[in-house]
Amino acid sequence: MTEILFIKTSSLGDVIHHMPALTEARQRRPEARFTWLVEEAFAPLVLLHPAVGEVIPVAWRRWRKSLMWPVTLGEIAASLRSIRAQRYDEIVDSQGLLRSALIARIAHGRRHGYDRHSIREPLASPFYDIHHSVSRALHAVERNRIITGLALGYTPQGAPDFGLDRARLAGGGVRYAVLLHATARTSKEWPQENWIALGRALGGYDVELVLPWGTAAECARAKAIVAALPRARVPDLAPLDAVARLIAGAQFVVGVDTGLLHLAAAFGLGTRLAAEQVISEPLNHPEAIYVLLGTEMRLLDRESLRVVLLDTRYRLIAIREISKGTLNESLAHPREIFKPAISHSACAFVLAHNHPSGDPAPSDTDMRLTRRVAECARILQIQFLDHIILGSPQEGRAGYFSFKEAGIL
Repeated sequence: MTEILFIKTSSLGDVIHHMPALTEARQRRPEARFTWLVEEAFAPLVLLHPAVGEVIPVAWRRWRKSLMWPVTLGEIAASLRSIRAQRYDEIVDSQGLLRSALIARIAHGRRHGYDRHSIREPLASPFYDIHHSVSRALHAVERNRIITGLALGYTPQGAPDFGLDRARLAGGGVRYAVLLHATARTSKEWPQENWIALGRALGGYDVELVLPWGTAAECARAKAIVAALPRARVPDLAPLDAVARLIAGAQFVVGVDTGLLHLAAAFGLGTRLAAEQVISEPLNHPEAIYVLLGTEMRLLDRESLRVVLLDTRYRLIAIREISKGTLNESLAHPREIFKPAISHSACAFVLAHNHPSGDPAPSDTDMRLTRRVAECARILQIQFLDHIILGSPQEGRAGYFSFKEAGIL
C-alpha cells in the first residue's frame, strides 16, 4: 500500500480548503493510504473526511506559549516520534511555511513543496526534495489541488468536492439556523445590536436560532444576543466535529468571516454574510460595498460579477449576479448589467467583482468593461456610481480597488 502524508496544519479555513485535494487524491490513487498532520484543534474535523486513514495532531499554537516547559518539550518529543514512526512514499506540504517544511524534513519520505516563487515563506523551499511551481494568483483550493496532483502524478479535473457528507452528519429534530457571530479577529466582528436586529428579522422563518461559541467572551456575547430574541439558544461548548454536525443540520447559516463559514459553504449550505442582512446605510462609497460583499466574495474560487441596485437615497434594492467566470476573468455584456437595473427601476448602481488571487488591481478587461458600462449609463441616464474590485487586504493595501476613487469614473 502506498503511504502518503499531507501536511496542512492550520488555520481552519486552510484546512477546509485542502479537503478537495484529499477527495480527488483518493479517487485518483485508490491504492493509497492517507495520513494528515494537522493542528490538534482541527483533528476532529479532519477525521470526518472519509479518505483520512490516520491523523497526526500537533499543538504548535499551544506549545509556542510555553515552549521551554518540560511538559511541552515532552509533548514535542512524542509528536516527533509519531511523525518519524512511518515511512511515507510521498510527503506533500501544501502549507508552505517554514515550520511545516521543517516537519516535512523530519518525516521519512520524498518531500514535495512549492518552489521559491510559489511559496508563502521562501526560506521553507530548500527543505523539500521536489519543488513545484503553482501560481500564487490562484485560489487556495486550486493551489492545494494542483500541488497534490503534481506530487501524486495526475492533473486535477472537475469542480472541487470537499468530501463531507452533509446528510450523514446532520441530525434530525427541530428546524434551526446557525448564527456564526464569533471570530478570532475583532476587526471582523459585527455589532451585537445588529445580530439582535437580524434575529428579530428572521422571526418569520420558523427556525430556532443557534449561536455556537468557543471562548468565554464569545459565550457571554451569545447569551446577551439570545436574551433579546424570542426563539434562540446558546449550545454547550463542543469540539469541532460536533460543531460541524450542528452546521450540517442547519437550514441556513449566517456568519462573519470565519473558518466555520467556509465549513458551511463546504457542506453546500445556503450561507449569507451578516453585513448583507440588515444593512441600512447609503451604499454610495466603496467601503460600504466592501463591507456588504467583500467577505463573501473572497470565498469564491471563480470571478463573479454582480450589480448592486440602489434607490434614490442610494439604499439597497437588490444584488444580482450577472456572470460567473474563470479563475481570472468574468465576461459580461453591458446589456446584461442594465436589464436588472431597468426592471427594478434602480436610480443608481455599483458594479462589483472579485479577484480570486486576492489582488484587486484592475486588468485591461476590467478597464474596458468599465468604460463601456459608463458610456451606456450616460445614454440611459442611470447613475453608475462605481466599479469595485474585491480582493484581500494586506499591509499597505486596501482589500478593494475603486474606479471612482482612482479617478477613472
